Amino acid sequence: MLRAGSTQRVLPFKVMAPSTIGSFLRTFTFGHIRQLDAVLSRTLARAWAAGAGPDDDPLVVDLDSTICEVHGKHKQGASYGYTKRLGYHPLLATRATTGEVLFARMRKGSANTARGIVRFVDELAANVRRAGASGPITVRADSGFWSWKLCDRLNTHGIGWSITVRLVPKIKAAIVGIDETAWSDIDYTLGGQAQVAETTYTTGKGNKKRTVRLVVRRTRLTEPAQRQLWPHWRHHAFITCATRRHQPGGGKDPPSSCRSSSSKLRAVQFWEAPGLGGKQL
Repeated sequence: MLRAGSTQRVLPFKVMAPSTIGSFLRTFTFGHIRQLDAVLSRTLARAWAAGAGPDDDPLVVDLDSTICEVHGKHKQGASYGYTKRLGYHPLLATRATTGEVLFARMRKGSANTARGIVRFVDELAANVRRAGASGPITVRADSGFWSWKLCDRLNTHGIGWSITVRLVPKIKAAIVGIDETAWSDIDYTLGGQAQVAETTYTTGKGNKKRTVRLVVRRTRLTEPAQRQLWPHWRHHAFITCATRRHQPGGGKDPPSSCRSSSSKLRAVQFWEAPGLGGKQL
């Protein structure tokens, strides 16, 4: 409509055809993308230097992927993934307190959720450190990213982590082993009940054996009619290298696999766990 008739005469700029930007972007090479990454990195550093950054305060980063739906079947990289929708499947890292995008990487639509995540966190760690984040960093992610390779790489960068786990048999066994007296009530929706507890989860053998903290939330309906249909608890669990604020026996330090410096302790003194509504653990 802006290009029709005499509209152009009253506008202070030339309205380009809708396809112009697409034609321009299609000329980009991977080298151009890396140049844009550098520009965005410097822009983030300037914004944080102006007062928007975390400085030496804790920084919590959420990792996730999203589906960017498209309708042109000939678009490069557009394909069908687990949602059965045509599009792209980029990775995103966002700052939990502000929602600002700290880093992103485009992927084709059929890419697995965790594809390229190890390389992604390498670049993310460098990006936020260059931008001025000098305090402890914690990454949160859903079960699509659960892998020990990711945990090990985050440990290498001195970054804490909290990752939702799938309810595989060993996780279920660990949950079943939690004593009923260990569950504590937390706030939940009307007509329902929620409780939280924790235990440890051990996996692997020999040199590959590891034990991590497993935090579990369980929910169920309490309204009588609905409870007859769904009487059982539903569980949501995540593993983390963060420690309790007050540990039994007076322990204070986080495990060495999650500690890069003395400042790292501040990152785990208060854990705003995903799915727990910020309950202090």
